[in-house]
Amino acid sequence: VRTAFVDWFRERRDRLFVFMNIFDPHEPYAPPHPYDTLFPGRDERFGTLFTPLVNAGTAITPEMQAHFVSQYDGEIAYSDHVLGAIFADLKRAGRYDGALVIVTSDHGEMLGEHGLAGHGLAPFEELLHVPLIVKYPGNVRGGERVARHVSTLGVFATVLTTVGVPLPSGTDARPLDEDHPVWAEDINWLGRRVRVGYDGSWKLVSVASATGTTTELYDLASDPAETRPARDGTGAQDLRAALRAFDGAERPTNPAPAPVIDPERELKLRELGYIQ
Repeated sequence: VRTAFVDWFRERRDRLFVFMNIFDPHEPYAPPHPYDTLFPGRDERFGTLFTPLVNAGTAITPEMQAHFVSQYDGEIAYSDHVLGAIFADLKRAGRYDGALVIVTSDHGEMLGEHGLAGHGLAPFEELLHVPLIVKYPGNVRGGERVARHVSTLGVFATVLTTVGVPLPSGTDARPLDEDHPVWAEDINWLGRRVRVGYDGSWKLVSVASATGTTTELYDLASDPAETRPARDGTGAQDLRAALRAFDGAERPTNPAPAPVIDPERELKLRELGYIQ
């Protein structure tokens, strides 16, 4: 990825927008050397694919979990190295100081927590709490840390407002600096609609299926591992009211016909956890 970017970037002098997808922190977990041995726990017996093992009924042992955590961390460290090299390329070209740079992720990975593996599953923080680093032009607010929840939808709005482009009418995205309620929504691999709302340390989870809707409330301040949901229906009443309003809002639909997936592509999607 870096080589392709540098080759393309070297001759450009105009304003640029670049989207770069560094795919390494993902199954199969196979970081290049020396990142494969950078963290303790590597055990070649377990290979590079965690999700198929768990889906096949293999019990998650501490040794297995330690192996995949070490390899996942190795892939993250390697990606960090590549990002550092890309930033160095921008600096050598004199394009870093004036650039808006945003580093984030679309999801995390379950590595044995709650007995789960991969992503597209229950909306625990291991999947939803992703990295987000923003470097503004001129290094404005450099080194500042912001603890409140934000949505990655805000990346879109932040890019446009930073470069002076108005947001399209009707968009749900709001700049990251604008304090507002934060919601996440997805369709899990069972076809159930999952909605998650945050209010301070409260996290409200709603899962809707053909048989009804269930909700769970967590206090991330006292229960960061999400092991003790409050099931009595009390607490976070503002979130619950917002969820009821959210349930009544019309959701976008995709009228396109179902795609035809060839066997080779289906196999790759299953290996990545996108098809169960």
